[in-house]
Amino acid sequence: MPQTAINLSVDFIFPRLHGLWAKSFFGDRLNVLVRGGLDGFGRALSDRDVQVTHRTEVQKRLTVHFIQELAGVRRFLSSGLVDFYEAFIRRYFYEDIKSVVRGWHRGEPNEELRDLLILSDEFPELPVEKMLSAKNVNQFYRLFPEAKLREAMLPILVELEDRDDVWLAESRIDRLMMAEFHAAASGLRGKGKRVARRLVGQEIDIENIILLLRKNSVADFPLDRLESFVLDNGFELDKGRVLELAKLESWNDVVERLPSQYAGILKKSFDSEPHQIENGLWCGFHKVLTDLFRDFNQPVMSAVVFPYMKRFEVMNLARVFEGLHLGLDPQFIHSILVR
Repeated sequence: MPQTAINLSVDFIFPRLHGLWAKSFFGDRLNVLVRGGLDGFGRALSDRDVQVTHRTEVQKRLTVHFIQELAGVRRFLSSGLVDFYEAFIRRYFYEDIKSVVRGWHRGEPNEELRDLLILSDEFPELPVEKMLSAKNVNQFYRLFPEAKLREAMLPILVELEDRDDVWLAESRIDRLMMAEFHAAASGLRGKGKRVARRLVGQEIDIENIILLLRKNSVADFPLDRLESFVLDNGFELDKGRVLELAKLESWNDVVERLPSQYAGILKKSFDSEPHQIENGLWCGFHKVLTDLFRDFNQPVMSAVVFPYMKRFEVMNLARVFEGLHLGLDPQFIHSILVR
């Protein structure tokens, strides 16, 4: 569970964060991993308790290490940043919640589900076995560990029972998570608050643009259904504007009407595969993060951006591992990395 913060200034934290980042896998260190094969990957990540012979555990071990690293940094932060880091960590708690809800609804065995769960010591405890044994919604929702969470989950679970739509339920949980995350960003002060709200909002913008892309790729995707998946609190795209864009028939028309920072990226990839378009958006976001992290005149930027940088590191490491495990061409592996 969260430890008491020591509450040091960001000027003290700044060199610590950059020291941690210098040991992370980015740039040439990622290139070396791709060249080194599975054995090299395992040796390089041995300090994170990663064993390449256990494929289902690799992503989990990377995520657990990431959470532990954020928790270690959090101890030295001021109260607003502590809340922001805790909200970042709780994003992965919500991923566990989605997995448990899906497993309960589909009747998946406990053993299979546990391969998906992170179950970090930083999370409130989920009584997974009891939850999977719940006979109905009333029994299931009462097992969530927090009163506020139980209250938020009940209507989602009732809707799941009525509509039998797990994808919709997961989307509702995503909206809970992002609302909590946005609130934590709003709890910061000064420049930190402005940057955090901007980054959370830009992430929401990108998720909504990806939703539009997928809607455009799937025939007969009802507009009223899409509305249930749109996230609130975008930076440049509010929910109303996203829904207006969803009415356009052509992806090119959507791109032309997007804010310039997104349209500029997407216009370079009109003929690309959807996964390449998505990756291009995240690469653009990563560049924003990198520029802020390197702003040595404003150390609070590094404190706000650091969790995002590490999150993308975990994403890249997982993609490198999967690419090596599947024997994919190194050039293709490089193409799916976010940097």
